[in-house]
Amino acid sequence: MVVSLLEIVKCNLESKLAGNRTLDVKTLISNFTQIKQQLFPFDNSISNPDIKKILIAFTESETLSSAIEVHLYKLEDKVILYVSKVDSTGFGKTPSPISIAVESIIEWSKLSFKLDIWLHIFARAQNAEKNGKKRVLTDTQLQRWWKRTLDDLKPKSKWLFLPGYTQDEAAGIIKCDNNWIYGNPHQSITDLKDRKLSSLIPYFDDDPKSRFLDELANSTEALDGRALKKPRKENTQEENADYKRNALDRTSIEEFWERLGFRQECASGRVTGFFFLHFKSDDQDTSNENKKDDDYGISIELFHRIHDLLTNSDFISLDSAKVATTSWNDNINSLIDNPKLYISHQVIVNNPEKLKVKENVEAVKPQVLTVRKKKRPASEM
Repeated sequence: MVVSLLEIVKCNLESKLAGNRTLDVKTLISNFTQIKQQLFPFDNSISNPDIKKILIAFTESETLSSAIEVHLYKLEDKVILYVSKVDSTGFGKTPSPISIAVESIIEWSKLSFKLDIWLHIFARAQNAEKNGKKRVLTDTQLQRWWKRTLDDLKPKSKWLFLPGYTQDEAAGIIKCDNNWIYGNPHQSITDLKDRKLSSLIPYFDDDPKSRFLDELANSTEALDGRALKKPRKENTQEENADYKRNALDRTSIEEFWERLGFRQECASGRVTGFFFLHFKSDDQDTSNENKKDDDYGISIELFHRIHDLLTNSDFISLDSAKVATTSWNDNINSLIDNPKLYISHQVIVNNPEKLKVKENVEAVKPQVLTVRKKKRPASEM
């Protein structure tokens, strides 16, 4: 039986989104496919998993208000969800329905695959927008927004980490309670502590961790500054892969996270953040039969085409946003065979307004892993 992401989103909107409003919802899902970029490119013992791409978009008053893109990787023992992008036009009401979208994708994934779910988020503030209606969050506001958004979820464990900040410094930026662990799952889960870097850190698009992995894998220096022997050009592809894996695995997971805070993407004056949430499967039956869904969705090529039509649209003013929304809707209806599987019009929300809770000025000290600041390595000066 196919589990409908659209129905889950509708149900959660109607029961959980605060306020009185009417929305149109689009939940575009690609079929499973293999892509060239591997999830663990430096460890050939891990098979490259299939990937689904998910796009959920919300429209209010005939104008696109917000959207989220998530990449779903299905491994043998778990599903990894990576939030690729979240954006808004500034023409929607508050609160944002994005939190409903995140919760719905997790719920749908658990029902569809009967596996543990790992959610990965890299939060980085956008540059200022020409659209005056769009409220661009500052770097610290964005971290707090993601933390509030994720607070309502019920994972088994959850971690947050601000690169370049000790636990005490981070506590002054983002309020944590004892359900959050300051750090990362790789240093706190016993089964992961002894694994090498090449098999621990997934390689995601537009993620500073991935760029740092590339740099480490192609490094010609050991951590103590000694020159390393570079493989000859005539060496086989397998030998080059072994060199990169060995170069990468010289760095411990602790060193990786400490040095990440010194990189330009995480040390340019803006606060960036990583969030990790682990959801246990509700189903005790782990047979292969129960792990399969019917793989409904559109082709990855069609998904990319619809995605590009959206990202190339103009939302700088209300008039242009209405035109862009209408055009995008028309394109979807003409390109997709059965749009009713993915689109729901006039979802009516009629719930009490959510009271704004004023946060205490003094943040609660979080539960932490020990993350020590070290001097910046000479190779990165």
